[in-house]
Amino acid sequence: MREVNLSDRPRPVCPSCGWTYYAKNAVGAAATVVRDGCLLLVRRAHAPYQGDWMLPAGFVEYGEDAADTVVRELLEECSLVVKVTGSPLVYFGRDDPRNPSYLLVYPAVLSDPDALPVAGDDAMACGWFSPDQIPANIAFEGQRRVDPAQPKCLRRSRIAVPVTVPRFVDQPPRLRSFWRARRASAS
Repeated sequence: MREVNLSDRPRPVCPSCGWTYYAKNAVGAAATVVRDGCLLLVRRAHAPYQGDWMLPAGFVEYGEDAADTVVRELLEECSLVVKVTGSPLVYFGRDDPRNPSYLLVYPAVLSDPDALPVAGDDAMACGWFSPDQIPANIAFEGQRRVDPAQPKCLRRSRIAVPVTVPRFVDQPPRLRSFWRARRASAS
């Protein structure tokens, strides 16, 4: 591999076949689970950010739906079964030493409202925090961007984020058809 400046960025390129490597951001998925106005957080058991708090979250595995990641991570980290109840909010962070990443934060509800979180897997502790009690030491830039006092974060409705359909002035016919069908299914 040799480094070539393509699209104003240095990129590794194979000198024999011309294949170019494009680095990709990681994708993580997290959940906002609320009980009695308090948000569920987990305390990280491992580096990076060992001992800091965060929403239950993890990397989306190859081929895995991000909403399924949320369900898996809540079971692994908190021994809780949840149902994702809406569309995600999306955040970006560069401070994870493993990779820059996008964080998809889904609203979720407990399948058993009386279930108690039990720390497991990557969590050393779990806890419920009111918006004014959120710890200062929140792991990861994407997680710190989530505003626990924001109504979308703490909302308990079925859909936390309304589906918005972009409108483009000059859309190719294929895109126009796609968005028209999407608009019709959303209403």
